[in-house]
Amino acid sequence: MKHTGLIILLSFLTAGCSIFNTTNPSNPVVLPDNSKVISTLNDITSNMLNAEWLSGFLMKNNERPVLMPLIFGNNTDADFDTERLLKQLEESLISSGKVRVIKSTPTQKKLTPNEILSGISIDFVVTVTLDKNTQADNTYMLTILLWGRGSNNPEIKIQKIIQ
Repeated sequence: MKHTGLIILLSFLTAGCSIFNTTNPSNPVVLPDNSKVISTLNDITSNMLNAEWLSGFLMKNNERPVLMPLIFGNNTDADFDTERLLKQLEESLISSGKVRVIKSTPTQKKLTPNEILSGISIDFVVTVTLDKNTQADNTYMLTILLWGRGSNNPEIKIQKIIQ
């Protein structure tokens, strides 16, 4: 009899642990797992590092640029480990050998890219956002932006859909 109460309690606790958002049962939303988000992040980071901005910077300055990566937002209902995503972004940038990386502090994570660039000696801030894709159900949009000093607009914008 004691086990029956425990089974009922566990049933209630695990009922909400689905990959489906059941707020609208007729149209469930399938959430991508963290591995798909990380794989997509690696793809767009590679695209960013192979873009022309980097060769132009290297030719002009004769040194690798200093970047500060930030996870700028998770604008979805999905619960993603943003610290893990930030760590993955940092590791991808460092392992490329193409840039130098400065890790952000908790205080800097609350600032805009322009506020960060005006305060310390770095060349670029890299921000990543995850948004619900409004063009198709059950998909998300991962966006990476490269912000340079003295600009209100990003120098690079790369987006990729996650299904």
